[in-house]
Amino acid sequence: MALTIEIPHTRRHPSEPSLAWLYPPTRVIYLIRRAAVFLVMAAIVTGGALTAFSHSGDSAPMRPISSGEVISVGAGDTYWSIAGGYMTSVDRREAVADLIALNGGSSSLRVGDVIAIPSQR
Repeated sequence: MALTIEIPHTRRHPSEPSLAWLYPPTRVIYLIRRAAVFLVMAAIVTGGALTAFSHSGDSAPMRPISSGEVISVGAGDTYWSIAGGYMTSVDRREAVADLIALNGGSSSLRVGDVIAIPSQR
């Protein structure tokens, strides 16, 4: 006595809409999707934490300058904008080069960095 199950073979025409949205995913697919979402969220949180802690260190010690000024970098500040605001009597390209040289040679700025401004010439 054998049990026979007939499976209807239907062919869907390409212009007919798919009914896949009617069938819920299997338990395995559900677990795979949950694991993928968890891994993506863990990567985002880890990346954010690493970024936050990498900028929390003290900035490089400043060399004393006799007649200059020390400022804190704000949001949107660049060497170009700082040179235009504080060093107006000098060509801006030269002022940017002076700022970079005076502040350790690094051409990148982050919010909260403290940089030295040379005295006016």
